[in-house]
Amino acid sequence: MYNCSQKQYRKQKDPDTYDGKHAEWPDYICHFEQVALWNQWSEYEMASQLAMCLRGIAQRALSELSRDDLSNYGRLKFSLTQRFCPPERETAYRCEFRNRRRRRDESVSNYGYSLKRLAAHAFPTIPLNIRECLIIEQYISGLANPELKRHVQFSHPTTLDRAISLALEFEAFEGSQISPVIKKPQDEDLISPICTSINVNEKVDQNCSQSSIFTKLVEGMQEVQKSMMESLQGVQKSMETMLQKQNDNVGYRGSRQNKDSTNRRKIQCFYCKEEGHYKRDCPALKNKSYSRSQSQDNDTPSDDLN
Repeated sequence: MYNCSQKQYRKQKDPDTYDGKHAEWPDYICHFEQVALWNQWSEYEMASQLAMCLRGIAQRALSELSRDDLSNYGRLKFSLTQRFCPPERETAYRCEFRNRRRRRDESVSNYGYSLKRLAAHAFPTIPLNIRECLIIEQYISGLANPELKRHVQFSHPTTLDRAISLALEFEAFEGSQISPVIKKPQDEDLISPICTSINVNEKVDQNCSQSSIFTKLVEGMQEVQKSMMESLQGVQKSMETMLQKQNDNVGYRGSRQNKDSTNRRKIQCFYCKEEGHYKRDCPALKNKSYSRSQSQDNDTPSDDLN
């Protein structure tokens, strides 16, 4: 009678929703069945509640099912399993399980439970005791520290929890052994700061040398530019000098011609007393010489006749 009243007044629990993205299907269906067991649902109620809990792409998958499949929990579960966790994915999970290693900065406990979760997807049909042996073997194989691996393996753990405890124990012991030790300074300790300062100075010198090289390059470019400007200025000055000389020569020639013409005006012929020519260039003298030669030519035949 007590049990009946307890079942009658038990508070109902609502299962979480499933959208096919934020949770794995095996995890969700395990959660749903536990809620259904607590609520004491029948097969028909479980099928109806499961269909009402689907969201997003999972809800759209219901449109592909018939009315009989929707009312039968076994067929509805099988259809959704084929859609969101098909058996073909087990091969991919197995490859990931065999290649799983402890990551950097990952605790030994997180590594172990992550491996256990992956094994549930990779070997869903294998008995739990055999699956546990596979997980322990892979857990030891994925430990990076050889001493930690040797410690866990030679302790022969029979469960994953025992293997994780051994790994935590070893790391705690190793962490307690790492403590600052006061030692006498040696020559190397005295030399190391000097070497460090030398290295720093070398880096500074290297940076300075690079900056000095760059400065020298800039200065060289400036000098080349300056020399080119001076060369252009020299060429310009030489051209101006040549043009000035040409102008001076032209002016000198013109002034000389003017002077010659002026001097010619002042010259006076001694024969005709006219200005502007010499006696040798006197036109009157030339005319007189010409008339004399003509008269001589006319007198010559008369002499021959006589």
